[in-house]
Amino acid sequence: MTVSNIYGQKTKYRITLELDVFDDFNPHDIEWTKLFKLEADEQVESYIEDMSNPRQWGITRGID
Repeated sequence: MTVSNIYGQKTKYRITLELDVFDDFNPHDIEWTKLFKLEADEQVESYIEDMSNPRQWGITRGID
């Protein structure tokens, strides 16, 4: 017997990016939910660390 789930199954991913950019780039301005076209019941958590200044970092959770 085949079981069908019309809602799909959630999967968790961790994606690591290391960016070497000019100082006019602000990663805190990225709207991850829109970028990845997430649906209402999906969430993204971003961890941003400024490697040139280790005291400046932040965690953003949830939906925009």
